[in-house]
Amino acid sequence: MPVPEFPDFRPIELEDRTIISEVFEKTEPVISEFTFTNLFIWRHSYQFQVSFLDNILLILACPEPDKHFFMPPAGENISLEVLDTMLSFMLKEELRGKKLRKKKNHLNYFLKNFDFVFEPLNDKTIKLCFEMQEEWCNLKDCAENPTLSSEDFAVFEVLYHWKQLSINRMCCKNLWSGYKYINREQDLGEEGLRQAKLSYNPAFLVEKYTISPGKNF
Repeated sequence: MPVPEFPDFRPIELEDRTIISEVFEKTEPVISEFTFTNLFIWRHSYQFQVSFLDNILLILACPEPDKHFFMPPAGENISLEVLDTMLSFMLKEELRGKKLRKKKNHLNYFLKNFDFVFEPLNDKTIKLCFEMQEEWCNLKDCAENPTLSSEDFAVFEVLYHWKQLSINRMCCKNLWSGYKYINREQDLGEEGLRQAKLSYNPAFLVEKYTISPGKNF
């Protein structure tokens, strides 16, 4: 069975000896780990898996269920794009592990205990969204809270202009699966909202600044 193309991987096999050895011969610097024998005899301990990306050999080690790492890429003319792809892959693997376990448990509980459907917005469902927002605001007494009142207005703006302005697992899975990042936006200085957004272990945070005139301006 040939070595698959990325993003597919499979365990290393004895039949891979020739092709992997040929790649190692072209790889610099020469390191002791880059021998087929080394990979083969340690394959059970490290659960080595292999894949090719642009003729570059990727070796993924999975010694523990929640621990993954790459060996250095092997081959000639390794590009920055290959390294970036490896990093992105590892970030996804990391998110599948311990960091989002609580989120996964909440999701699994919801999927198991509730019947639901995912529907893109249309002229019928948008009316239900208006009704739900109005009901929610009545419960929360938005009219007496400036922050909730402003948020209510913003929600209605989104709903009213939904066709022109054209998150949450189902939306991302069904509509935006081709995107690399999802902008979770800011926390508005609310500690609870901040903790909720940080619980997704964001890939990075963007710093913002406020510049104001000094006292002697």
